[in-house]
Amino acid sequence: MFPWHQKTWDQIQAMQGRLPHAMLFHGQSGIGKFAFVRHLAKSLLCEQPQEDGHACNACASCHWFEDRSHMDFRMLRPEALDVAEGLEADAEDQANDAVESTAVDEKKSKRAPSKEIRIEQVRALAGFLNIGTHRGGKRIVLLYPLSAMNVFTANALLKMLEEPPPNTVFLLIADGLDRVLPTILSRCRHLNLPMPGRSDALAWLIQQGISSKNAESALAESGGAPLGAQQICAQQSDEADLFEARRRLLEYLGNPVKHDPLQLAEQIGKSDLRAVLGWIQRWIFDCISYSSAQRIRYYPSCEKEIAAIVRSGFIGQAPGAGLWDFAKQLSRAKRVVDHPLNPKLFIEALLLGYAASLSR
Repeated sequence: MFPWHQKTWDQIQAMQGRLPHAMLFHGQSGIGKFAFVRHLAKSLLCEQPQEDGHACNACASCHWFEDRSHMDFRMLRPEALDVAEGLEADAEDQANDAVESTAVDEKKSKRAPSKEIRIEQVRALAGFLNIGTHRGGKRIVLLYPLSAMNVFTANALLKMLEEPPPNTVFLLIADGLDRVLPTILSRCRHLNLPMPGRSDALAWLIQQGISSKNAESALAESGGAPLGAQQICAQQSDEADLFEARRRLLEYLGNPVKHDPLQLAEQIGKSDLRAVLGWIQRWIFDCISYSSAQRIRYYPSCEKEIAAIVRSGFIGQAPGAGLWDFAKQLSRAKRVVDHPLNPKLFIEALLLGYAASLSR
């Protein structure tokens, strides 16, 4: 758990004995929501919790939890996240006597890891929820992110939230509430996990061994989210290709006339599309912000280039319709970023759309 979430922790401890059956934790990406909720899940299963509510880390339950083998805990998340962390997509199920059939497992092994929480994962909870708890305590279901559920999966979950079995607590995580079904929102207690102040976030990043200069730049680009900033710094040293793609993209955005968008799309076409889209969205936000208030949030190191774009594209006036239309195009692109028909063409469309927006 991170220090900036202590207030929320104290709020939950004050509910002990009357915990809601479903809690939905939300807040900006990159602030440690999953770490907090996982820490909470462990404490709720702990058999000898400390006075402040934290897990003892010594009982059998704590050991099973860390081994991913606790019989009263289920975690639902996209298989792709497990693969990204070097875990087998079905490791949690195997450790907890997976309920899916061998035929389904064989089918799963032949396809790419899903980026969604599949309806089969939610349906598999039925057997888990319909038996008593193994340790006589609580039963915990952790599900994240809610945005990874389609409407069918969400409806399957809704049925379980409507009639939860005794001693069961659902812990749900979302970056925001706007994409969560109202019916699910109405059945959960909402808990907002706050971001730390800028000084606290910088202090934490420096404690992690990041230089103050890099910490300030990365924190700005992450919108003030310390874990997001830590990831950006890690990319600089560990993911050279991705960081180089970011550098080339920012060069293009700062001077699109000087660079060939088709050639750039070819160069960065194999990069993480969600990351590329995020870089462009932050740039557009800064252009609009600078044009209206002379403020830059994400790319302060690119102030000179952003100012030039604003002057040349808008002739010193407020942003034109072209840029606002492009911002809407980015929002539409976000809906399909995980399933583009052709990644290179996807990036080409964004780069050409940006250039066109500056001429309108």
